Amino acid sequence: MAEHNELTGTQLHEPKGVADADEGTIYTADGNGSGAWQAPTPPGTLIGFFDYADLATQTTPISVAGGAAVGDSWTYLTNDALGANTNKTYRPAGVNDVWNSATGKFDWEDLVLGDMVDIRLDIQITTTSANQTIALFLEMATDSGTPYDIPFAQGIVKTAGTNIVNQYNGVYMGSSATLNNRARFKVSSDANATVTVNGWYCKVLINR
Repeated sequence: MAEHNELTGTQLHEPKGVADADEGTIYTADGNGSGAWQAPTPPGTLIGFFDYADLATQTTPISVAGGAAVGDSWTYLTNDALGANTNKTYRPAGVNDVWNSATGKFDWEDLVLGDMVDIRLDIQITTTSANQTIALFLEMATDSGTPYDIPFAQGIVKTAGTNIVNQYNGVYMGSSATLNNRARFKVSSDANATVTVNGWYCKVLINR
């Protein structure tokens, strides 16, 4: 007679207890040499969002010192996430945050390689001169020593005054340098300006 581990094809029997198991259930080991048939655990939500609304700059905007040309100096944007519209209720499973208000940086520590984040930036820039040039980037891998920039807004503002900037762009965790070294928004101008941060919305897409 063949040993059990030598049986093949139709000689193999169905798993233990399958005759009485409900449709759609799976056998789950209990770690103690046995198990039970039960409904599969649904996966966590693979997509979700955060909305970080700033409070402080509504009364005290961020000052941007103008340089001789755009890129001569950079001012980093803050967001205390204390605004009334901050919403972290619908985050994806396993991701607690993607923005750290204490450091003023996006922090990807709850993500893994292959995950993606789409970001909608909502700010107001008040310029002080005609034909003023503004550039706004998301500086990626900011702590790595070799950061790189994702453009969000660039252009010439024809007249002095307050301008709404609402821009949407996406980033992905394509390397360990990106994943492990955070990111932050920065703005540069060839004349003085102030920035009020309404906030940023972040859609997180989990690729696991």
